[in-house]
Amino acid sequence: MRESGLIIHLVQNPVFAKRFVEPLVNTLLQAGYHAELWIDPSIGPAKFLSVISCSVKLVKFQLVVNPFSLLNRFLRLRRELRVSEPVCIHAHTTRGAFLPLLIGYLQRTPVRIYHNHGSAYWGTRGISKIAFGILEGLLCKLATHVVIVSPLLKDVFVKDGLAKAEDCHVVGPGSVCGINLKTYSPWRPEDGDKTKLREERGIALDDFVVLYVGRPYRRKGFHFFLRAWINSSFCAPGNTLLIAGCTEEDLRKVLGSEPPPQIKALGYQTEMRRIYACADVVTLPSEHEGMPYSLLEGAACGKPLLATDIPGVRMILSPGVEGLTFPVGNRAALLECLSRLKNDQEMRHVYGRNACARAALYDQTLVLKSFLAFFKDTIRGISA
Repeated sequence: MRESGLIIHLVQNPVFAKRFVEPLVNTLLQAGYHAELWIDPSIGPAKFLSVISCSVKLVKFQLVVNPFSLLNRFLRLRRELRVSEPVCIHAHTTRGAFLPLLIGYLQRTPVRIYHNHGSAYWGTRGISKIAFGILEGLLCKLATHVVIVSPLLKDVFVKDGLAKAEDCHVVGPGSVCGINLKTYSPWRPEDGDKTKLREERGIALDDFVVLYVGRPYRRKGFHFFLRAWINSSFCAPGNTLLIAGCTEEDLRKVLGSEPPPQIKALGYQTEMRRIYACADVVTLPSEHEGMPYSLLEGAACGKPLLATDIPGVRMILSPGVEGLTFPVGNRAALLECLSRLKNDQEMRHVYGRNACARAALYDQTLVLKSFLAFFKDTIRGISA
């Protein structure tokens, strides 16, 4: 029997929808709630839509610069929400939450949840920080509840006056939906051996393989890491930089030339565990993060981690325990960490075991249980 009232989750990217929001929607559906997933397909590959198991509605609502396009999106989304009459709007990410929450506020939707996956406010300075602070504060005011992926980020929002402590929630230990330990786990023999998986991608078995998972964005440290790799001794036979979420064309745009053979771009991937299995190290050189899922997935696969020393990373990686960290933009420190990891296989094994244990704290089963408990408390007493 369904609970009364429609709950709409809105997210502006098919990749985000598949990886982070679909588990939340399915949890509500399984518990008997009437829930829908609305996606803005403007960013990210459409192929991810085909692997989403719940029903999907495509609506454009992310923020854009063109005022006429923005107004058109506002009016179209308002019309759709008027027809649907949800009791809860659950809007994800900063760019994807503004229009849904504004319309929900104007239409007096009883429950309006802003789900913050990580904020640029945390890692920017000057005018950018002020601008993001204004936007984040506005989103928190439009929402009746604010869900933040990290306890550290929640403390920042409350301390800096962006949100009230009583309105902010961290579900379980943090993260958006936890990590599926059945999908991301240490290497399992039934999936084939490492030799075969590396051969499929043209990688030598004895290569030192570093994996970057994500889009080729500056804020992710992609440009910095790529140039540091190319202008070092690691860009040579015996080493491979493996990149998932980035195409060869993306590499050419960043480099202005053909990428060397030691760098392999795999494009968007829907099945990641076999790619993690190819790696010796998983890296994330970001300038700011909320709860970095590429590190969490790598950790769950038993891989040592290498990342920048920033607050979001500290939720998963303690230096010298699950891997190594280096200051943002510090090329010398990055290369020193790479050398240490390459030359000490035993250290990599120890870090990988510790990382796997850390990832278990974010078991998706436990996080989704906490999410459902939060949601029941949130909409208790709300009728359709």
